[in-house]
Amino acid sequence: MSSRNEILGILWSGQAKVIAETEAALFRTLLAALFPGRAVLIGIDGDEVNERALLDDTEVMPALSLGDVVAEELGISVPYGAVIAFVPLAVFSPQATSAVRGVVVGRVYAQILIESLHRGGFPMDREMGLLLGLADSAVAAVAQLQAGCDQICRDSFERALSETLCSALSGDNGSAGRAANIKDLHDRYGVVSRAEYGRAPREGGPLSFEEWLLSVAPAMGSQTRGEELAAGERQLRSSKI
Repeated sequence: MSSRNEILGILWSGQAKVIAETEAALFRTLLAALFPGRAVLIGIDGDEVNERALLDDTEVMPALSLGDVVAEELGISVPYGAVIAFVPLAVFSPQATSAVRGVVVGRVYAQILIESLHRGGFPMDREMGLLLGLADSAVAAVAQLQAGCDQICRDSFERALSETLCSALSGDNGSAGRAANIKDLHDRYGVVSRAEYGRAPREGGPLSFEEWLLSVAPAMGSQTRGEELAAGERQLRSSKI
């Protein structure tokens, strides 16, 4: 599910479902360990639909944002700066396995990372360092989650994360990329300095997507860019009051 028409089709066809917080609690907790920001979870009825994570201000029609369409069609509030994640309903089932959760969380988080490159305005020579650093941190965090609660499979997460990132970075629209793990990503795109790596996500929230970017981005001499993001968010907030 990648084009705007496909996304609109899902929303208009009745396949998109609002998920009760009690049902979404486990998945939300797992995702929040990696992305402690505002996330709207939309369940998709049907196995043929792949996971998709987009920002609320994604334009799906001229002058019409995804957040506006979701709010109108599903009757829910979509906070400013939220990530809207479309995921199969099956992942919210108590019968869902840790491997299934690992795959879905991995694909969703990979798309959030790709959005960070598109929206972050980071210097091109530092983007891969940020991306790989956040991916490494995420795999380590999921390993801790697996050890602590056994509700998510680290290997499944790493494979899904790596394949999705590789597919996006290579421009391959197929169902899987060539990277089976984070090491493959490093080998394919070059080892970068640890000094360029992104920080692990800070605790707390909910954060807007821009706030999350500022919290994880390494100090790359782009203070001006950080000030621009903060000023832009303040302006958007004031315009919505």
